[in-house]
Amino acid sequence: MMKKVLNWIVNHGKITLGIATFLVTAIVIGSVMLGSQAAYKAYEKQYNDTDLEVRSVSSPAPTRIEFQDDFVSYSAGGATKANKSGRKKKYTAWAEELIVTTQQQSKLVEGDSYLDTYVPSIAAGGSVSMEVTLAEKSFVDIAFVISSEKENAASGSEPSYIGVKDILSRVDFVVNGEIMSDVVDLINEDNEGPEWHTLVMAGFALPKGAIKIDIKSKGEKANDEANQCMPQVRNISVFANAALEAPESEE
Repeated sequence: MMKKVLNWIVNHGKITLGIATFLVTAIVIGSVMLGSQAAYKAYEKQYNDTDLEVRSVSSPAPTRIEFQDDFVSYSAGGATKANKSGRKKKYTAWAEELIVTTQQQSKLVEGDSYLDTYVPSIAAGGSVSMEVTLAEKSFVDIAFVISSEKENAASGSEPSYIGVKDILSRVDFVVNGEIMSDVVDLINEDNEGPEWHTLVMAGFALPKGAIKIDIKSKGEKANDEANQCMPQVRNISVFANAALEAPESEE
């Protein structure tokens, strides 16, 4: 049997050499790929560690701001079903849990509760806020579930829901005292009522401690157009690699 195998190898030298060359090449390429992959992962980890270390001591700034309605989904009970953040820890503040500094605290719609953040008697500079504590410095993503403002709300006519061009120039979204800046449009398709969209601010690098989030009116008087640009707010969700803890109740 061995003699037949040896005879076949001798008689088919080119084929045997080809097979041997292929196997050696495959092994070499596989080793190089595995080595490159390991080297890339090590480089990526080092880069992320350095990025977190440097940016967590600087003013908070996300790597992207955009509307992404499929970024997060919620169950009927309010729990997060799925999200595209990739960060394991999460915390959501719903309308009833948000801190309101204007006169509409009681204007929560029954059923699909949300903050109706424009009323004619609103105080200029009003805000909707939340706070959560980060156990360690971490990358953080924030998702705001909001709808567009009411047009003609101050005139007493039936309001219609319209879009807001360049919403960050009309309303201040503030994270740890830093006003966010980018050009994004909040668009409603049918003008029939609140149409919830998810404004994502992803890629923050934040230090250990409190994360303070505010949505602030730029209006200077009760019927200022900027007050009408305040969005309806259903909830705000925070995603992080480190543990997130709700603020302790003052009661």
